[in-house]
Amino acid sequence: MRNIIFFIAIVMVALSSCSKGEKVCCDAPAAPQLPDFYVYGFKSDTAWVGKPYVSLSNRGVLYLEAKSTSESFILLIEDFKGKGSYKLAGTNCRFYNENGIDYYADLSPVNSFDVDEYDETTGILSGTLTVNMKTRMTSLPGNPDPEFYFSKGQFRLALSK
Repeated sequence: MRNIIFFIAIVMVALSSCSKGEKVCCDAPAAPQLPDFYVYGFKSDTAWVGKPYVSLSNRGVLYLEAKSTSESFILLIEDFKGKGSYKLAGTNCRFYNENGIDYYADLSPVNSFDVDEYDETTGILSGTLTVNMKTRMTSLPGNPDPEFYFSKGQFRLALSK
């Protein structure tokens, strides 16, 4: 009899913890409506979208700056050759906020700027971006995060002529 009461109690707890109106599991957040050209990803766990300015010099240096309302992401690829994977480390990848706090790519092997598509005629390129950023400053008031991870990054860019 005690086992039956225990079983009924377990079933009642299990049934009362679920509701049909709520999702029990977590879905990945939906991407916001993105403009034609963008840099998008998750800064730690928060969605981040930046408006890009990108140029390619006649010496093959790709410069990218993406700005949100209060933050900027800067990337420099010195030997851009189109499609391919480009490693990010140190000062070739920088992020700063309106408080003047600078973050730089660490030496993690996952840091990369991967160009999946590149049309030399139109200058449009797209791909993925992953980078772990660390500040060179010690932890200061108003700067609680000495590092963050920019993950699931995507970009679609148009080179300035």
